[in-house]
Amino acid sequence: MPGVLEPLILVVEDEPLVREVAKLMLESADFRVISAEDAAAAIVCLETEPSVSLILSDIQMPGVLNGLELIKHLRARDVKTPAILTSGRLQPSELPDATSYLAKPYSLSTLLNEVRRALT
Repeated sequence: MPGVLEPLILVVEDEPLVREVAKLMLESADFRVISAEDAAAAIVCLETEPSVSLILSDIQMPGVLNGLELIKHLRARDVKTPAILTSGRLQPSELPDATSYLAKPYSLSTLLNEVRRALT
């Protein structure tokens, strides 16, 4: 529909190649995408771009906050933006509200299904 913007997704991933592939996968489905290399950059993105509809974040990242801690930090500040946490390792035993988990590596169809589910 002309004039309607697709949801904006924030991809948070410290590995540049993985970040770029996730961005391209989402853009191939007409999502708008911005990206950040760590939790600190993600917080800045969310402050400057309040229209983010979904956060797709790696769990293991360098810096003060990892992906799980980033989402907990946001929830503590009443940021209710849905989130999907990804990892090639074990799934966390407890996820914050409005947060799901996606194992790496993931296919395009698996990613898009999880994104669409999180956005509904």
